[in-house]
Amino acid sequence: WTPYSWDLDVWKNQQAIWFAVDRDREHGLWLDHIVQFKRTPGYYWNFEDGTYDGWVKEGTAFGETPAIGAYGNQTPVTGYEGNYFINTYYEGSDAAQGTLISPPFLIPPGVMSFRIGGGDHWNETYLELQIEDKPILRSTGSRSEALQQREWDLTPWAGKLARIHVVDHSSQPWGHILVDDICMVLKP
Repeated sequence: WTPYSWDLDVWKNQQAIWFAVDRDREHGLWLDHIVQFKRTPGYYWNFEDGTYDGWVKEGTAFGETPAIGAYGNQTPVTGYEGNYFINTYYEGSDAAQGTLISPPFLIPPGVMSFRIGGGDHWNETYLELQIEDKPILRSTGSRSEALQQREWDLTPWAGKLARIHVVDHSSQPWGHILVDDICMVLKP
């Protein structure tokens, strides 16, 4: 056996298919233990199954499935992880509105990181952490279709029951939100 390892960062955010081909009739090709990446223990919502499974969807801003790119005349979206992400510029405009609510979870001691873009309307387009149905932390985009990495320290609320809310209550310019790769990583 000969182990191989490749750095795939140059293709980050690109869709890929893995092929293994054996065209040598005299020798065989054996593959074992193909690993793309490993994540530390925690909770992850990256929508890579192509669904909002487990989340409560209200309104029309989220469509039937997470987005795989820009909608309509939207500038190309960058900075998302994998193939799917939340994009409320649904049907190519800021008109659609709605809320997407995560399943309830107990906050682990650690940090929550996420990628966010879109509008910067503090009370209308945002990602919010609610603990026991009270808003605690909130973040918006920065009027850009490039998702930026953000992080919150959740240590003060460890063990509390929480939900994540992705909110789009705006139809004005930049009245949409982009979210992806929500991670709650446990402190070692």
